[in-house]
Amino acid sequence: MKGLTNSASIYQLLYSEIILPDKINLSPAEELKAQKFINHEAKVKYIKRHITLHNILANYLTSYKICYDDNGCLFLSNHKINISISHSADFFIIALSKDKKIGVDIEHLEQIDNLQAKAKFFLNEDELNYLQNSNYNMIIFYKFWTAKEAILKAIGLGFFIDAKKLNICLDRMKANFIFNQYSELKISFKYQQSKNYLTCVAHI
Repeated sequence: MKGLTNSASIYQLLYSEIILPDKINLSPAEELKAQKFINHEAKVKYIKRHITLHNILANYLTSYKICYDDNGCLFLSNHKINISISHSADFFIIALSKDKKIGVDIEHLEQIDNLQAKAKFFLNEDELNYLQNSNYNMIIFYKFWTAKEAILKAIGLGFFIDAKKLNICLDRMKANFIFNQYSELKISFKYQQSKNYLTCVAHI
């Protein structure tokens, strides 16, 4: 793998900046997933994300094969490179790391109806109390959401496990799992906010 350092390489791009080539070369797994999109715009956005991923990987690798595991997580079958992709509204993010598992989440910051009710879906009691003490601040809600999404993606399970078991401490920027097999993981995460978007990158 040439050029990629031990730290993560992160690319944030606008869909409008990506021009599709005349010939689109995707792996069989990507082709299969692309065919499952019913919405044309969503399909085009998927293809743009993955064409961009191919262009990035071509800078480091001479050959590779993009696959999906049983949980729908993307991986390279012949290289130990961790990849995470997230998208929201006009932007998408691609993150790569060769030394740690990585997860990324980007969210367009917009007003949320029934924020309190939605928070109960994925926040545990301590986190709900923190959100309540912030007067249900929308940014706090998104910080919890993006951190949990990024960390669970780094593990490779997404919301296939109960997000309430992942405890996020925003004041100390710490995260830990409550009473399960992931409780010993060393987790780090950080945020970046620009315009109306919030991004969280997690390493495990």
